[in-house]
Amino acid sequence: MEADMCDTFVAINPVSSDSTVIFGKNSDRRVNEPHIMIHAPRGDHRKDSRIKATYISIPQVSRTHEVLLFKPAWIWGAEMGCNEFGLCIGNEAVFSKEPLLAEALIGMDYVRLALERCESAREALEFITGYMQIYGQGGNCVYREDVSYHNAFILADPHEAYVLETAGSYWAAVRVYDKYAISNCLSIGSQFDFSHPGLVEHAIEMGWCQSKSSFDFSLCYGDLQFMATTGGAERKRLQESYLLDKTGIVTVDDAKKILRLHDKSSAQDPFSITSKTSVCMHGGCGQKNQTTGSFIAKLGKTNDYWATGASLPCVSAFKPVCFEECDVVFKEDETGKAVDFWMRRELLRRAATMRVMDFNELRNEALWLEARFQEFSNAGAGASKKAFELEEELVAERLKKLDKNDLLTGHDAQSGFAEFWIQANTLLSQ
Repeated sequence: MEADMCDTFVAINPVSSDSTVIFGKNSDRRVNEPHIMIHAPRGDHRKDSRIKATYISIPQVSRTHEVLLFKPAWIWGAEMGCNEFGLCIGNEAVFSKEPLLAEALIGMDYVRLALERCESAREALEFITGYMQIYGQGGNCVYREDVSYHNAFILADPHEAYVLETAGSYWAAVRVYDKYAISNCLSIGSQFDFSHPGLVEHAIEMGWCQSKSSFDFSLCYGDLQFMATTGGAERKRLQESYLLDKTGIVTVDDAKKILRLHDKSSAQDPFSITSKTSVCMHGGCGQKNQTTGSFIAKLGKTNDYWATGASLPCVSAFKPVCFEECDVVFKEDETGKAVDFWMRRELLRRAATMRVMDFNELRNEALWLEARFQEFSNAGAGASKKAFELEEELVAERLKKLDKNDLLTGHDAQSGFAEFWIQANTLLSQ
């Protein structure tokens, strides 16, 4: 069983000129799972109406906020996103001794619900933990398979950030005052700022610890054996090593570098050596997951956002997205177009994986595009539209030269990659 794997971080810059908060997340999911960008406007809703989440229906509220969502195409909720107030949330799969419900709200549903209904990180913390007492957690979370998991979250707004880690209906949370990274492992120990009122007592009753003084959330509630197989602890350390080595203010460029990190074993050629301990995760050799989408936010006096809308941030350009130009992404009834946007870019990443395209060319092109995007931003309004149009021109030019049959037969990939990716590409083309 291989669950979804992701990485999220936040950095508080209280000494910067505008007290910025930098948020970033990679969504690591099945290699053939489209990751789409959706805009949902604020809405007024009929009294007593209900909303259908991924598996269950719950009461709708009278008013929902405007949101940008970055999500698996088949799930109602979102892996990460932001709302009109500058609230950003990302979730991680984590693994606990606590049971899960057969069908309930899943972590991605909680991300979307909090973005649609809350204005601040603290409000979102209280919202998610409150709703978990009512609706719980449970339901398949993995594309075309059947795997359920608990969730951890980073919740950030222009003023503060929190880490929330859960185990069924139990939870612990800390406020972030500097930097924090999460991956697919519980990380909160004996020190936390907020918690479920029965957190410690339940652990003692279950025999996971002897007393309050010996309580450690991650050790008591975590499924340590399963967490050890995810590479989450290593990816958490990889993010933190960059953040700790960074002196001074963490910037958007730093966020891009973090989300593009490969571990030492795969750094030279991530298209030949896959590793579940890389933040920019590549699938292959039986590893089913890779980074399918990435998102960065800079929160402060103004809020700025960037998203790849594509897999593998090491060869993908972070494009500016904003609420003022929300038409560059897709409406919820345009899922087909949103999937096509992701799939067109995915073909180029598959070409690099199969050695029919030079991945260094894609990487250099992404960096060149980001430099142009910055020029657009410096020039004023319309930057997002110009960025998406320029990238689309280059994608179209490259696709004209690509023979899709090369993704199924012609390749120079290493043997461990070849069999995996030929099968994945065959399924992708169906």
